[in-house]
Amino acid sequence: MRASSKRVMSIGIAAMFLIGVLIVYGSFIRPAYSEIETKRAELSAAENLFNNQKNATEQVNKAFIDMKNATKVREVISQALPVGPNMTQALHQIESVVRSNKVNIDALTIREAPSEANKQILAKRLGKLGLNFSVSGTYESVRDFVRALETNVRVTNITNFEFSSGSSEFGGGSANLYTLQIVAEMYYQEN
Repeated sequence: MRASSKRVMSIGIAAMFLIGVLIVYGSFIRPAYSEIETKRAELSAAENLFNNQKNATEQVNKAFIDMKNATKVREVISQALPVGPNMTQALHQIESVVRSNKVNIDALTIREAPSEANKQILAKRLGKLGLNFSVSGTYESVRDFVRALETNVRVTNITNFEFSSGSSEFGGGSANLYTLQIVAEMYYQEN
């Protein structure tokens, strides 16, 4: 065979090989590549959906925990500032503070004080219970009573007091007896 016919034949074989490669590429590789792209897009969409749902679940769980915490905060606020005057609770708290500090309560008056105008539209107004009472006991017990009254669960503010001392029979022996006349306010949330 001559060199020119060998060249033509090798070009023909190379052309047939190229056509075969193009047929294989068009028949097998290109559809498989398109299918791979489709699967990658589906996988990416599924991952995005999973991440979005995971984030939504985390946000719902966080909101649930925040709501639980808000409920706890609301309960604490309801104890410190109950809704409505709830004079029975006020009387019970004063009685428990009196009993725990070993003082004697001589007189007690609880009345609903007039409310001030609310300057904030969305905030509830605070109502006041006016307290006027007198307690007597040793200096330490009266001092501890005042401290306990001001740090009581329900918000109480002593607005005025009058302190007097004397001597008497107290607790089975002779001791100095002190009397404290107190004017105070207990706060509550109006309905």
